[in-house]
Amino acid sequence: MSTHRSPDSCPHRRPALKVGPDRWACATVLQLLGDLPAGGLVERAVCEACCRYALPPGPRLNPVVASRVFSAVRELSSRGPVNASQRIACEQLTSFAVRWLADLSNGQRVIPYIEEAARAAVCDRSPSDPARHPKIGLVGPQAGFGLAHLNRDVAVHLGIDRWLVVGPRSPASDTSCRTDVVSHQAGTVELETWLEGLDVVLFAERPFFPDLTGAARRAGALVACVPMLEWLHPGMEWLGEVDLMICPTRHAARVLADWKQRYGFAWAVECVPWPIDVDRFRFRQRRSCGRFVYVHGSGGARGERGDGSHINRKGLSVLVEAARRVPEIPVLVYAPLRDVPSPPQNVSVCRPPKNNAQLFDEGDVCVQPSHWEGLGLPLLECQAAGLPLITTDAAPMNEHRPLAVIPCTSEAVQLGPDLFTSAAVIDPVDLADVLRSVHRQNIASHSSAARHFVESEHAWKTAAPEILRFVGTSRKPVG
Repeated sequence: MSTHRSPDSCPHRRPALKVGPDRWACATVLQLLGDLPAGGLVERAVCEACCRYALPPGPRLNPVVASRVFSAVRELSSRGPVNASQRIACEQLTSFAVRWLADLSNGQRVIPYIEEAARAAVCDRSPSDPARHPKIGLVGPQAGFGLAHLNRDVAVHLGIDRWLVVGPRSPASDTSCRTDVVSHQAGTVELETWLEGLDVVLFAERPFFPDLTGAARRAGALVACVPMLEWLHPGMEWLGEVDLMICPTRHAARVLADWKQRYGFAWAVECVPWPIDVDRFRFRQRRSCGRFVYVHGSGGARGERGDGSHINRKGLSVLVEAARRVPEIPVLVYAPLRDVPSPPQNVSVCRPPKNNAQLFDEGDVCVQPSHWEGLGLPLLECQAAGLPLITTDAAPMNEHRPLAVIPCTSEAVQLGPDLFTSAAVIDPVDLADVLRSVHRQNIASHSSAARHFVESEHAWKTAAPEILRFVGTSRKPVG
């Protein structure tokens, strides 16, 4: 890109401070370093590399200036102890510079030390170094099912620094991090204050505040999202301000990798099969399938079909209809009584226990005929307790290694303005056949395999280091 600059004409060069034939003082670098006793002198090769970029407007840096500032701060820190104010200034400058370092993974070479600075930035931010464990701010609900349940686990297992809670505080939360409860729409100033000092802002599904992603980027924090596909469409403005998509299913990773290529998003896409707190669920080996159990939770979203009729995500109605066809098979349903107004005699409807770890104390096989899922935590939690899973033969439900799958076709349903998702269409007759095929069967080996599956592939002890590694190696925002 032509910028009509050269080392001799750059307005940021200070000729009066020229030292030797090929070294100048850079006004931008000197301004950023302020009173820090770090070098603001640059070689001609650095000036030439910088001139290939536009002059950095306002609070922006081009990657050459960013790398020079980063290197100067590292050199100062390596010389020995600095006082408290200098350390704070160094940390602030490092965070600012890292934000604008170029993503050099495409093989572009400017000058060698830019690549070295970029690698050093990743190293400095790597969570494998305990001293550099990233300061993570979590944003989202704390009370209730679904996202709140996911957030509570994140707060405990990722070692987050603070949590901006949307809505009421949960009495069930046992996190020790700083918690700030917001019951109203936080403004930009409030968000900027809350963001101070954070390396990462993390949220599941959506950012909840219109300016959260923009404010996080202005603060130099990496923006990480755990996406729920049914609540996304590529026209959402905030998607362009996400740096890292931590996909909880392989299905989500495939879709968002396609969006990245198709629509030009710059985010990194990583897949972490979403973890649960396995130890919270007492394992009991089931020997024979005598009773099925279903967990409704909040019931999930309601979608509108093309003919104007509605469908609920969890599939309770299709399960009840299937149960009517197999009156000899008992089914335990955890759901509000109002959601099953006239159940057949073989269906017992109970309110769920306050502690979700007790959901699977009863029953032998869990049946979850979901029409769609962003993740589907009960599909994993039941297996931790030793209940094999029956679920829909559609992504992402069928990723969770079920004992049996329910045949289905698919249809498009609308969840809101511009929000469409693929929903499984299940015939109650097919579901009844699946229940009949598993009832009274020996499931001892399947029970043990279910527990082993979640311990090996969906446990926080293995997922947390992966998430922190992805956070540490993802580029800082550059736009």
